[in-house]
Amino acid sequence: MSTIPTQARRDVAALQPDAAELHGGLDAAVCPIRDPHEAALEATEEDRMGLAQADLQSRGFGVLRIPANRRLWP
Repeated sequence: MSTIPTQARRDVAALQPDAAELHGGLDAAVCPIRDPHEAALEATEEDRMGLAQADLQSRGFGVLRIPANRRLWP
């Protein structure tokens, strides 16, 4: 037996065409924005760089305690 009530199934079925229409409109609005960026992304090259342990250094370490009742911004 299904756990979804029959009325809910009818409601979803009635909204499917509207959802499909909105999705198509969204695609039409997004394509002019997305396409140039996708072309630029495909033209980029990935180059991995590693860090040696000598490249990492710490100049200081500290602990800051702020009381819970103290406001940090106005």
